Amino acid sequence: YYEDRGDAIVKTGPRRAAVDAYMASSVYYALAWFPRVNSDQEAKAYDAQLRVYQKGGKLFDVPLEVVKVPFKGGQLTTYLHKPVGVEKPPLVIWAGGVDQYKANHWRPIQDMNAKGFAVATLDLPGYGESRQWERETTTSDAHLAVLDYYAKRTDLDTTRISLFGQSMGAGATLRFTLKNDPRVKAVVAMCGALHLGGRGSLAPESKPGEKLINGPLLVVNGTRDAGNTPADMMSTYQSAKEGDLWLLGLGEHCAIEYWPVVIPQMATWLTEKINK
Repeated sequence: YYEDRGDAIVKTGPRRAAVDAYMASSVYYALAWFPRVNSDQEAKAYDAQLRVYQKGGKLFDVPLEVVKVPFKGGQLTTYLHKPVGVEKPPLVIWAGGVDQYKANHWRPIQDMNAKGFAVATLDLPGYGESRQWERETTTSDAHLAVLDYYAKRTDLDTTRISLFGQSMGAGATLRFTLKNDPRVKAVVAMCGALHLGGRGSLAPESKPGEKLINGPLLVVNGTRDAGNTPADMMSTYQSAKEGDLWLLGLGEHCAIEYWPVVIPQMATWLTEKINK
């Protein structure tokens, strides 16, 4: 219904109304494959979501750019969202989790764009449109490939690149952050942790309190996430030489109800860190 509505509006109606229809359609198609693509029907729903997201993306204030990144014998598809009126915007490389793929982040991306950031979204290997690869559980090769590729662009401020990871995407982001790549100026880990000293530690040879990350790190989550507890959040932010911790009330995993407030504040935090 909403895709058809968008197709009709785009011919004669206001551009923003068509975008709204396509983005509503994107949400409904996402509900059809959530929490992940495990069947042919779910795969069709995911392909439909990508179709309508790209339809809407052509009508964004700055049109969506589909960027193919060379990766392990194939191409990793990323979506680049640029802000209006910024000649060379700083870049945020954005990774969702096992059930939040690259076309699921339109709402928070608008908040990041409003603060002047360009945002490149990717699907983790094994998920979304990256299902042709095995799931990465011990490496961060996809992040390195995306960073290497985008760092060569001349239309972005590649001296001010930051990372955002949500849930499993935060785990992958933190694995990459442990490499202390000097091109990355700041990192946000949303509802993900290093789990230092415990099962599933991303740095098993390290201990809580040890400084593992050289650059600024912001750790964010609700206080009622059983898989990423306040203690895990505490030890993760303390692993950075310059760490901040935001615990969001009674929120559970990722505390999504806080996002309309916390994402703009997160963008402000990133701005402060990358401009130092």
